[in-house]
Amino acid sequence: MPFGCLTLGEKKDYNSPTEVTDKYDLGQVVKSEEFCEIFRAKDRNTLKMYTCKKFNKKDGRKVRKAAKNEIMILKM
Repeated sequence: MPFGCLTLGEKKDYNSPTEVTDKYDLGQVVKSEEFCEIFRAKDRNTLKMYTCKKFNKKDGRKVRKAAKNEIMILKM
């Protein structure tokens, strides 16, 4: 399941849940949608807080379409 983590000025993409759990302490879920969850995470080394998005479905036309729509909205 793909993950995307960002903080002010930074964005990191991960494709494996172990990449995220090894590096971050996962916090509370901020929002849960049909295709994804948004949650807080803290970097274990720098103690920086990140907002992360985890896509619940690996792939699919609806997930890609929803992600493209969300990106378009964020660019506005």
